[in-house]
Amino acid sequence: MRLHVLLAAAVLALVSSSLPAAEVRVDTDSWIREEVARLVKLMEREKLVTWTRGGTLSLGSPSADVVASFAALGDAAIPELVDLYPKVSDSGKYGIARILSGAGAMGPRAAVQLLRGRSVPGRKWIIQGFQGSFSGPLVAAYRELVRDPDREVAERAVIELGESEDDQGLILLRQLVREADPQLALKAALALAFQKDSGGVAVLIDRLGVATQTIERIKLIQALGTAGAPEAAGPLVDLFVRAAGSVGEDEPPASSQSLGGFGARYRKLPDSARGMLEASYAGAALASLSRRAPRPAVEKLTRHDNPAIRRLALQVLAATADPSAVPTLQEILRSATETSPLSRISDTFAAMVAPSRSEQDPLLAAQALRQIGGDEARAALVRGYDRATAPLKPWLAICLAALDHQPGVDSAIQLARGADPELKVAAISALGFSRSSRAREFLVWLVGSPDMQVRLLAASSLSRPGNGAAERPLLGLLERSRKGPDRQGLSVVALGLGLAGGAPSLRELEALLKDPDASVRRAAAVGVYYLTGERRTYLNPWGVQSRFEPATFHVRLRNEKLAPER
Repeated sequence: MRLHVLLAAAVLALVSSSLPAAEVRVDTDSWIREEVARLVKLMEREKLVTWTRGGTLSLGSPSADVVASFAALGDAAIPELVDLYPKVSDSGKYGIARILSGAGAMGPRAAVQLLRGRSVPGRKWIIQGFQGSFSGPLVAAYRELVRDPDREVAERAVIELGESEDDQGLILLRQLVREADPQLALKAALALAFQKDSGGVAVLIDRLGVATQTIERIKLIQALGTAGAPEAAGPLVDLFVRAAGSVGEDEPPASSQSLGGFGARYRKLPDSARGMLEASYAGAALASLSRRAPRPAVEKLTRHDNPAIRRLALQVLAATADPSAVPTLQEILRSATETSPLSRISDTFAAMVAPSRSEQDPLLAAQALRQIGGDEARAALVRGYDRATAPLKPWLAICLAALDHQPGVDSAIQLARGADPELKVAAISALGFSRSSRAREFLVWLVGSPDMQVRLLAASSLSRPGNGAAERPLLGLLERSRKGPDRQGLSVVALGLGLAGGAPSLRELEALLKDPDASVRRAAAVGVYYLTGERRTYLNPWGVQSRFEPATFHVRLRNEKLAPER
């Protein structure tokens, strides 16, 4: 195919030398029109758009030969594609959108021309073809399309706007949650949630109360966990307890395979399997929320016959951080240290969400005690540490380090110096939670490590809201990160300076707002917000000046920074 196009172009060039200019133009236009029509018919025959029996949309890609042929035709093919779009099948429309998405600057502009034509049929395929591509003209068009009379176009535009990281789009989505009809408001609430913004959480909670399809319920549960809104904890705990109650002893834990086959397959799941799926996702969602007291029924589930439900219940107790759960967690830890059932401790601790085994119970109990904190939880961990055998002991030391237990801090420092990569990562992360001056001094020292990954992990651990001791080493790391391979860590350092810095950090962040890397510019805008509360403008990835709009999780972190230092 590629050879065909190139030969035709060569013949056309030879002919053009012997014909008047006007005649050549007409012949050239005619040939391009015919060639584009032929290539679009090929894409239609390739059936790029199909539907499975279960009602799942399946999308293909234009063949390499077709893509190469359009590349050889260049920009001259774009007007013909725009002209053909309304006249072809869904496969043809989707194929044209895919070709336009790879057609340089002119492609998105042509797509916007089609998107704004309300009489153009099948505009949803343009959005589908450009999915994940967020050029400036496209994002501007999505802002307009969220109120398009074509409901499917409006809903798809909302989804794309939510993924575009467009600050103006974030404001618009918040308005849609309040103003739009229920279905569009739900789409906007989901888009906000996956940007960690809780502006639509009330809509999501209401919908979860009436949704019946498992796939929709799972999506809503995930969104509530991602949004991180404390008000979602109560409904999620209720759902978790209810779903876990339908799970049998032998029901396997939910896995990625459980999610295969969207659509009809979910309606065929037995109640026990549906319960396991919903309990799994509710547990994971609760694990990302802040302190909220769980219902007493959650503690009972730590003794469930199914180890997967026990694991999920322990995760929920860890997330909700209820001190009244300490005796239950201490008993789980005591039983483990007496029987020592652990075989490969690093595997089970590092993969908290791996397929469940009873071996994980003490590890998750220790993690829950760490997250609960306070004197009683620390005392329970110390008793467990004193009795623990070798495989469990280092992980208990790491949990104790995060709770300012000095022997635990000393042990974590030794583990951070060691060779085991899992223990090293866990220890460095835990030391960041400690108020111990020894822990902070060690992390400051690690920022100068010759290992770039260790430097960035230490910088991240130091970057706690209000940790003024971190500013000087982070400024040093910033200077080192301006060139060479360390540049990939500039965003991490910029966020850290925003959380832990002061006036010197603000000057550096102002300079980073002009960095050549768009991700660094955005991180600098976030850092300035953490420091000053100001919403600065920066050049976004599409070359457009954009004003940073904080999501609700940014607001929470800034409030933590303004709170008295730990």
